[in-house]
This record gives sequence, C-alpha cells and structure tokens, in this order.
Amino acid sequence: MKALARIAYLLFLAILLQACYTTGKLVRIADDFAAKGNYDEAATYYYNALLKKPRNSHAQLGLRSNGQLVLNEKFATFSRLVLEQKIEEAMKQYDYAAKLAANTERVGVKLSWAYEYDEVYEDIKQEYLETLFNDALIFMNNKKYDLAEKQFERMAYYDSAYSGLSVLRLHTVLEPLYEKGIKQMAAARYEDAFRTFSRLCEIDDGFKDVKQRREEASAKATTKVGLLPVQNLTRYTGIEAGFDQILAQRIKPGSSFLHIMSADVLKPVLEKRGFTSLKTDTTVWQAAKSISLRYALYMEIIYFTDTSGQTQKEERTAYEAVTENVPNPYTGMYTYISKFKKITYLDSKEYRKVACRIRFRLLDLQSSRLLVEEILDLEKSDTRHAYVYNGKVNNLYEHLPKDNQMPPPDQEWRERFYKSSRVLLTSADLAKELQAEAAAIVIKKIAPWLK
Repeated sequence: MKALARIAYLLFLAILLQACYTTGKLVRIADDFAAKGNYDEAATYYYNALLKKPRNSHAQLGLRSNGQLVLNEKFATFSRLVLEQKIEEAMKQYDYAAKLAANTERVGVKLSWAYEYDEVYEDIKQEYLETLFNDALIFMNNKKYDLAEKQFERMAYYDSAYSGLSVLRLHTVLEPLYEKGIKQMAAARYEDAFRTFSRLCEIDDGFKDVKQRREEASAKATTKVGLLPVQNLTRYTGIEAGFDQILAQRIKPGSSFLHIMSADVLKPVLEKRGFTSLKTDTTVWQAAKSISLRYALYMEIIYFTDTSGQTQKEERTAYEAVTENVPNPYTGMYTYISKFKKITYLDSKEYRKVACRIRFRLLDLQSSRLLVEEILDLEKSDTRHAYVYNGKVNNLYEHLPKDNQMPPPDQEWRERFYKSSRVLLTSADLAKELQAEAAAIVIKKIAPWLK
C-alpha cells in the first residue's frame, strides 16, 4: 500500500534526521521547503525539529501552519475521492490525515480537525468493509482461500475488530459479524442488523441464534403504514371504495422495510375492535393506535357532485360559400366567383361533470404528531358538441377567408354537423379519473415519510 510505504519512509527519515541534523538545521530546511510551497516536507522537518527540542517555538509555529495546510489538503482530496467513488483511495487519505494529526499532537502541536468528515468516513468504511467481506465469502465458496485471507487482512487494517479472521477457523469469520449485528441492534440500527444477520444465515444459519436475531431485526426495522378506510360524508354511496382501492394500488413503499396495510385489511380488524365509523379526530387516533401503526393515512370525502347529461343550446355564426356566374363587362365572357353569406347554426353542447372536496391527513402515531393535512378541490368533466344547420354543410366555413384566398376546409369542425360518434364519458369514468388525480396528489405529499 502506498500509504504504508509513505509512513515507513517518514519513520526512516525521522531516524535519519535525528542522527544527522541539529535542531537549527532542521528548522532552516523546513523554512526553505515552506517558502517553496512544499508544505508536506516542511511539516516533516518541523516535526523532527520538535522531536529534538520540543519547546522550539519557531518549529511549533511552522508545524502548526504547514501541518494544517497539509491536513486541509488531505480532507479536500478525501472529499473529492468520495464523490468520485474511489473509496479505498479516499480512506487512505483520511487515514494519513488521522496519523498526521496524532503525530503533531505528540510533539505539542494540535491541528484543527474537520469533524464533519468523520461521519462520512465511518459510512464509507462500513460499506468498504462489507464489500471486502462479501468478496472474501465469494472467494471462500470458490475455494480461493488465499485471496479470501488477503481480504481479511485488508479489513483488519481498517478495523481491529476483524483481526484474527481466518478461513481455517470459520468461527473467527462469523463471530465478529455476529457481534456487529448485536451492536447494531443495541444502537437501534435495525435495518443494518437485519442485513448483518441475513448474511450470517447465508453462511451458517445454525450459528448461535442468528435466525431468531434476523426475525427480531426485521420486525423492529419494519414500519407499518395504515391506509384507514376512506370516510364518505356525502349522500353518494360507494364512492369511498374507489378511493380505497386506488390508494392501495398506487402507494409503493420506498423501502423493503415499509409495510403498507390497505383499507381492505384494516377495516375488519377495526370493526372487531369497535371502530365501525371514524367520524371524529379522537376516534381516528384511537383506531390507528389500536393496530400499532407508525403512520396512518386518513381521508374524508366532504362533498361529491355529479352533473350528468346536461345539454346547452346556443346559436353561433358561420359563413356559407355561394358560387355565382358573373359576366365580364369587357369581354362578355362569364366567370364563376365565390361569395360568402353569414348564417347561424345551432351548437348543441352536452356535458357531464363530477367534483369533490377531500381532506386527507397523515398521522405519526409514535410521536402523536399530525404530519400533513390538506384539503383538495377537484373536478373532472367531458363535453361533446353537435352542430345543426339546415343547409349545405360542405360549403360552410367557421371564419371569413383572408386576402381573397379560399381557406382549406376545416374537416374536424365540419364533422360536428354530422353528430360525432364519440360517446360522452360516464360519471363512473370521470370519477375514476378524479380518484386517480387525488391519489397522485396525496401520494406525492406523503412520499417523504414513505422512504
């Protein structure tokens, strides 16, 4: 490893410098490196000067300023490598930074540590160790034990808990993993614990109580979200069922540890517990808590209207083309010309509309908090036009021609005089569209809690 080689080189250099140079000589060399912008080498010489003479104030100041510059550069490189997904290289930079800070503190110089990177390092370290461990297991399964041992050695370098792992003693591989799962459970990191115990089960499901531990971790990691039965406060019966069904179909959990319980599942359970109606806020909270839910979605249909098959008639204007044979006064020849006369036709408009007002709330049962509450006013409609004219429809134009040019016929407009065969959407069709739109809005609003 380059990092190990670098550290070995520094140790050798420290011994050499201690033997050959005086404190003043070391400080002068360090000053020269610092003036040239070689902060890493400057810090090394200031450090060695302090090993000889710990109270040298000039060396202390030099190590503090140059060492800090080196440390900052290591953190900047670490951050860049993490973003570039070069995890092992990033970890080496962090490890070097940690050793640099520890060494300077031993000679009385404390550098400013960027604590915000610690959590990032721990996250990528765990991911890296898991990758090494998984690779080692694959090598073991393929009987490539020498390669597996090398993976274990790399793991032990970054985490002493993995020291002593050996493919020759399987329990040394399983025990640290088991202890890791126990610690994750104690820290309430149940999803991580589930993955750890699952990996143990893959290797040896008879090791200790790993199967029981995995089930326990799964139960504690799972978050239950209940879709309480939609409450219909209108005189229209049955419309709540459509909302219940479409919500259950469309809400997709963002995690395998999120369990969605539909209204169809919850309704009989609630009725057995005496919650046949959820008309008050108090009843809603009591019902949701009785099922041990983490989150509950509650929806009320406040009103619903259905305006079906309404027809409106209105007179409109258009222009009919009339062809005349007119003589030319100069030649005596006849010429056909088109003239337009203004006419009126009847627009018979048929429409259907459904509309509703919905209130929905997302409840956090664990903290007894109301996370989301909104009211939606939605409507869906469909319209069909039929035009009536007792004349030559093929000669009609919606607008007068411009620049003495005959406009092309508007076939879509003319077809309305022939009673379009399109069937008006039914109230049930419109209600489904409305329910789908409402579900999409609700799901978007509660999505941050379903990850």
